Amino acid sequence: MHKTKLYKTNEYLDMVKNKLISNGLSGSDYNIAKTLDIAQSAMSRYRNHRGTMDDKTCVKVADYLRIDPMEVIASANAERAQTKDDEKFWTGVVKRLSATAAAVLLATSLPHVSDDLSAQTMQARNSAEHCILC
Repeated sequence: MHKTKLYKTNEYLDMVKNKLISNGLSGSDYNIAKTLDIAQSAMSRYRNHRGTMDDKTCVKVADYLRIDPMEVIASANAERAQTKDDEKFWTGVVKRLSATAAAVLLATSLPHVSDDLSAQTMQARNSAEHCILC
């Protein structure tokens, strides 16, 4: 299972590679580029640490990996940040995404809690409407 955290461009590309291999396909950089519909020259730049993915490529990677595109975009922005403040900002975005994902997972894994909260919300709403109508 994928864990939301800060990954580098090559780490995301390796995740794509591993998914291709697990699906019985070639994990070559050529095949990764073809799968993501990006230029081979861009793939070479990424692999040689001469560039990071642009936002469009980030979304393609996220779609292929079935993860939140904002996580990949934020990670790429943190990687290419020119200042410590920018890097800190984008790292914070990834951390907030991680916290949100954990909260959603918790809420969906405890349906009785969610149902209880929904019932309490409806009861409070009905009480409020009753008071207004009185």
